[in-house]
Amino acid sequence: GVASCDLEVIKTNTSAIKLYHNLGFQNVRELMCYNFAAGESTSRTVVEEATWDEVGGILDKYQDWNPSWQNRGVGLAQIQDELRCQTVILDDQIVGASVVIVPLRTLSQIVVDPVYRRKGIGSSLLKSAISQVPTVPLKLLNVDASDVGFLGFISRMTGETTLGQLEMRRTF
Repeated sequence: GVASCDLEVIKTNTSAIKLYHNLGFQNVRELMCYNFAAGESTSRTVVEEATWDEVGGILDKYQDWNPSWQNRGVGLAQIQDELRCQTVILDDQIVGASVVIVPLRTLSQIVVDPVYRRKGIGSSLLKSAISQVPTVPLKLLNVDASDVGFLGFISRMTGETTLGQLEMRRTF
């Protein structure tokens, strides 16, 4: 059967938060949402097209936190035809990857091997993702607000905060 139910609620919607608490939901974590301005850009690192099969296993390996339910690999695998996956390969291995859900104009995941961080790989992947939807802002949804390093990266890349949410869970 069902073991738990997860949901997200906008932080300023205090009535809904109170209702969910009364229904037995508990706060799990704070999530932030961002927009990145539309436009074409170039990156200093070569970013290559990839398939879901190439990227899917790498995401979990390099994540610092679990994505929210709609950005998890199991869900993304179900919509492979709507994804645009990209990688950065150095020393014959994938050291960074990104996944964009093209119809939603959403960057679902972006990861970099910890050994290769702060070398421009994440910036190159993000710039490439932005250029995939050049006429509208690229959305990045449900970033774990406790990841100070990633929030700094988003700030340096001029991500605009659009929304704060709470992830809530009820266990049965």
